[in-house]
Amino acid sequence: MEANKKYPQGRHLTYGKFPSVFRYDSDGHFWKPRKRAGSVGHLTFIPHSCKEFFYLRLLLNVQVGCTSYKDLRTVGGYVHDSFREACAALHLLEDDREFIEAITEVAELGSGFSIRKMFANLLMPNSMSNPLNVWEKLWEMLADDILFERRRLLNNPDLVISLEDLQQLCLLDIDNFLRGDGKSLENYKFMPQLCYLNFDQLRAYQEIRSVVDNSVGSMFFVDGNGGTGKTYLWKTISYKLRSEGKIVLNAASSGIASILLPGGKTAHSQFQLPLVLSKESCCRIEKKSKKAELLIMASLIIWDKAPMIHIFAFEAFQRTLQDIMGEVDVKNADLLFGGKTVVFGGDFRQILPVVPKGTRDDIVNATINSSYLWRKCRVLRLTQNMRLQYSSDNAENESVALFVKWILDIVDGKIGDIEDGEAIVEITSDLLVKNVSNPIDRAILSPTLDVVDQIGVPVMLLRNLDVSSGLCNGTRLIIIYLGFSAIGMQIVSGSHRGDVVYIPRMSLVPSDANGVELETAAQRGVEASNSNLQSSVSKRIQAQLRTGQKSHVSLQAASGEPCREASDLWSPGDQRRALATMTSS
Repeated sequence: MEANKKYPQGRHLTYGKFPSVFRYDSDGHFWKPRKRAGSVGHLTFIPHSCKEFFYLRLLLNVQVGCTSYKDLRTVGGYVHDSFREACAALHLLEDDREFIEAITEVAELGSGFSIRKMFANLLMPNSMSNPLNVWEKLWEMLADDILFERRRLLNNPDLVISLEDLQQLCLLDIDNFLRGDGKSLENYKFMPQLCYLNFDQLRAYQEIRSVVDNSVGSMFFVDGNGGTGKTYLWKTISYKLRSEGKIVLNAASSGIASILLPGGKTAHSQFQLPLVLSKESCCRIEKKSKKAELLIMASLIIWDKAPMIHIFAFEAFQRTLQDIMGEVDVKNADLLFGGKTVVFGGDFRQILPVVPKGTRDDIVNATINSSYLWRKCRVLRLTQNMRLQYSSDNAENESVALFVKWILDIVDGKIGDIEDGEAIVEITSDLLVKNVSNPIDRAILSPTLDVVDQIGVPVMLLRNLDVSSGLCNGTRLIIIYLGFSAIGMQIVSGSHRGDVVYIPRMSLVPSDANGVELETAAQRGVEASNSNLQSSVSKRIQAQLRTGQKSHVSLQAASGEPCREASDLWSPGDQRRALATMTSS
């Protein structure tokens, strides 16, 4: 470029032909005219994966007389923002017709899932010259089955999704495929980017990131009812920090919750918590062990479903981190969690710690917000329900919004006369069961002690056997093989749906037992009508709802898509609905 400024006779030459007239002085780092012409020059090969360097090489083979990088990016008097855009303006890039035809062909044979996976596979090695052009032409085809799947999963045939939201859902699917290979859409700036977080999530994300980036230890609690996007927030923070080379430890109080987190484990496994906790308990992690080194290197620790665990677990973890981090710096022994940033999350409306034979006061005193640690905790609240879907019917939207508010008002104690944890709540007339033939008898699926004696029986796993493979407490399976010492089952829930596993008889030692029991860690799931107790309770609920009597209600708001219709409210096996357990007043 400096030679073009100094020697006008070289301004008609491309960079590849420049050595035929000029010679490069490696000592002085400049070009000078040759005394004898005839030399041939060539440019070093650069693979397509090097992105802008690859496009720079293309321009150097075409552009002439350039005196700056800005001149290289100038086409027809317009300065483009990148070398790639300049290449596209000069028509140096392929039109990707072959890839468009390939995706179109696969779309006729396979599902939308297949072509989204194919698009991600083409993105990873930078096979497409202009991925944005391919996306703009084919995004509706890539998102073909998303609306159908959402309607099926949410049991809402009238669900309407805007074009912008449909694009985001499609991009999210592609981003998940890329993350499986250590990349994300952020690596492809020319592609549309995801709008990840709502206002509450973004505020929580920024506060946590600020503390982590400044290496200032702190304690957070992200509070939000079911469906407000806590798990999505954990994933976003984890992926972002890990992409920067930082270590994030994800744990949850239950096995089912832990498999939803990237690299998640149960809190007992991740932090070696003792099964029997006391005020003096500590985690079983030795100083200078591999687990201790991992905790020292961790930039962030996330603990989901925290309200489920007894207060002694958090205090034990606090003491352990102080001991471990005290080996690094004596001052850390006096800091909260040894100077580490720990983020807890959960919903106090859901399951609280189990205190054997404990009163309501005992349970409240066992929760995390009763700990001395809570005084130093920064609470972040998520309020927007991300699971709540809206239909095209404005009246239905208003009805659903009112029903959601009614549920939350009940669990927050704003409705009913509260007396020792119970409240008398009047069920509104539009929630009463009317002209429906016995819907309650098929409303509850629960484990029993029935003997499993036939193929095809649904069962529920009652132990955390292999969380990483989806075998944890609460996993649903179907019997496909019955042996003398082992059972073959197929997982029917979670991210490992369809996997076949074989579980042998094993030794199980209950914490309150003196001996060892040999049994299979799964129990049969049956409908409520097979249990006399459940059947009697169901009939009593049914009778009260039909007559409009008031009932004592204990309601857990685990729902993001609640529904007001009586026939839907009691649909069998629908885990998205709010669950209500009632007894006669």
